[in-house]
Amino acid sequence: MWHDDQIQRKVLDDDIAADANLHSSIVILIGNMLEVDTPAPELLSDIIRVCGFILKGIFNKNTGILYENKIVSFLLNEMNKLMNYPDSNSPHILLQINTIKTISIFINQAGYSPIKSKELFNQIL
Repeated sequence: MWHDDQIQRKVLDDDIAADANLHSSIVILIGNMLEVDTPAPELLSDIIRVCGFILKGIFNKNTGILYENKIVSFLLNEMNKLMNYPDSNSPHILLQINTIKTISIFINQAGYSPIKSKELFNQIL
C-alpha cells in the first residue's frame, strides 16, 4: 500500500518541470533569442513567464530557491538584457513586466528559506 508521502515523492520524481534537460533547453533558447537579429519580444516574454511558473511548480520550502538552478542564475545574469530588449531606446513593456514578475517569484520563494537562499539574495543586490 502506498502512503501519501510516497505518492507525492513519485509524482515529483516524474515531474517534467524538474528535469534539468528542460531547464538547459530553456536557457539555450532564451540565450539564442537574445542574440538573434530579428527580435521576438512577445515570444521571449511568454517564455520568461513560463520560467516563473516552472520554478513555482518545483519549489520546495526545505531547499528554497538555489542560485545554482540554471534558470535562476541565467535570468539573474541576463536581467539587464531582458529589461532593455530589443534595445534600450524602445524596450518591450510586456517583457519587462514578465521579467519583474519572474524575479519577484524567486525573491518570494527565497524568503521561505533565507539562509539557504543567501547566494540568490547576494546576486540580486
